[in-house]
Amino acid sequence: MKVEIFQDITFSINEQNLKEALKLRERLKLDDLVSELISNAEKIAKPKAIYTKLQSSVDRKNGQVFILDKVFHSKVLAESIEDTTNVFPYIITCGMEIEEWSQSIDDIMEQYIVDGIKAQILFESTEYISQKIKETNNLESLVYHIPGFLDDWPIYEQKELFSIFGDKTQEIQVYLTESSLMRPTKSVSGIYY
Repeated sequence: MKVEIFQDITFSINEQNLKEALKLRERLKLDDLVSELISNAEKIAKPKAIYTKLQSSVDRKNGQVFILDKVFHSKVLAESIEDTTNVFPYIITCGMEIEEWSQSIDDIMEQYIVDGIKAQILFESTEYISQKIKETNNLESLVYHIPGFLDDWPIYEQKELFSIFGDKTQEIQVYLTESSLMRPTKSVSGIYY
């Protein structure tokens, strides 16, 4: 199984978009702080990702998707990929570097802004990886499904998704907690199709 690993995804934070997303556009006295935090984040953050291309099969009646020796239970996913041969399991993260930096910040407003920065980095990284998958596989569009996003696919099946990659997840420094939450917090896993 060929696994694609990205160690330092290029990103650029749009200050105006960030301020709008965080509802800070009218708070002019925060402009310098926002600029400074963006500048620091752009130096520190190293977003990462991992994905692979695999074949899947479906038991639509029972809402099951089979990838390698893994079984995923999601009627929506089973119905969605029924006519699809290839799927692309993935994990994308804003990176442990910015996670550790953000945890060292004590000020509540700075934490809020940096959390928004991490979200924007994750969004851009997700866009980057989906574009890479489309280009590499000559696809016009991609759809994704995420464990825990809907009640339809239980979050605990994230463990099965992670197990597809084995110890390769260590290369992008993403870990699951016992409750199946990811660390760094601004990380996402799922299946593109």
